[in-house]
Amino acid sequence: MKRQFKAALAFALILASIPAIKAETYGDLIVGFTKKSGTDYMLDLGSSANLTNGSSWNLSAALSGYTLSAVNWGVAADAMVGDHSFLPNISTAADTLWSTTPVQAPPTANESTWGFFESGINSILGNFPGGPYNTNPGDSLTIAASDDNSWYTQTINGSQTTDIVNSYVNPNIVGVSSGILWQTTADNSAPVPLGVFNLSSSGILTFSQPTPKITSTTLNGRQLVVQGTGGLATAQYRILSSTNLVHWVPVKTNTFLSNGSFSYTCGATNAAGFYRVVTP
Repeated sequence: MKRQFKAALAFALILASIPAIKAETYGDLIVGFTKKSGTDYMLDLGSSANLTNGSSWNLSAALSGYTLSAVNWGVAADAMVGDHSFLPNISTAADTLWSTTPVQAPPTANESTWGFFESGINSILGNFPGGPYNTNPGDSLTIAASDDNSWYTQTINGSQTTDIVNSYVNPNIVGVSSGILWQTTADNSAPVPLGVFNLSSSGILTFSQPTPKITSTTLNGRQLVVQGTGGLATAQYRILSSTNLVHWVPVKTNTFLSNGSFSYTCGATNAAGFYRVVTP
């Protein structure tokens, strides 16, 4: 057999042995629960692209052994855009990660951050029935909190650079409470809030995307200050004005919320009228 043919055959066999990159093409969100001892519980929630306002999961049975008022829980995922799994030095700004935080925004990320974070996610996914590349929505597992690839180790008590808590952020919320889900692209751009996960006292996990609302309008001389709160979706918001409640004109576009609030000052000579905030 000619050397060139042998080399081609060997390369073909290597490629054939590489599994389909399902989880990394568009990463599934993994929610994890830990008591910091005993066993941890983890569940594949599916892709963030499929989240809708009001999505919910009844985890009451799965969490029956947990004290929900004290449990540590969070959501994390990563996605690789394009298949460069066997060419790890190729960089793409499209690589993305997701993480919850209680209130504050997580840090920005670059490709190095993403690579370490991905390693932590894959360590967790490796415990699932389908392994790191074929985990499906609804797949779940329990694992000893002391295991190197448990939710507790990866997100709270990790000792490795590639553990999630060391590579990026601790995604956990404590108890019956809410956490913001952030999407971060590996190009040092600011993380974007997608919505809010909430754990109820009955073990129901829900996802919501609050809509913004105007809370006050104040005249400051001849300027009108419009302020509001709420809304944590990826969409930018527009502020519209009208003098007759029929024809609405955009007066402020491309408005991102800052810490869940927004403010707009109308400098027009005549600021009288009606205002509302909408998504594009």
